[in-house]
Amino acid sequence: MKKAIAFILVISLLLMPSCRSKADACEVIRAFCEAYQLDAGVYSSLATELEEEYISSEMLYKLYGTEKLPSREFAVALYGKVDTVREVGVFVTSSGDERLELTELIKNRLDFLSSFADGDGFVKNYHGTLVYAFVEDSLRAERVFDSILK
Repeated sequence: MKKAIAFILVISLLLMPSCRSKADACEVIRAFCEAYQLDAGVYSSLATELEEEYISSEMLYKLYGTEKLPSREFAVALYGKVDTVREVGVFVTSSGDERLELTELIKNRLDFLSSFADGDGFVKNYHGTLVYAFVEDSLRAERVFDSILK
């Protein structure tokens, strides 16, 4: 009886969602948008082609210059008006090589955005979850990410 209870307890602990070690990109990006009060369209690698959140290879190419990113799970929030661009991204990575490659792509994107739009950008790694933002107040954005991904 004790072995059966111990077995059930171990299985229960293994199946608990709170035991995940990585952040959920969509949850993080939505939490950021809410906390930062950014009314942006959210696009995700986990969405299917039939969902409005779907991010196509064409869209990836326009954003990052590649049709396939090294991260299998990511989400981006995009807001754009005539002279205002706001962009936030969250990438769940599994290796240092992925993070290096993504960091290069993101830095190129931030350079491009800063060449024509007002704003400030940063990229930061939180235990394998790589985030970036191009917003009007990058210090505030970083604090928001800090509170979400502590």
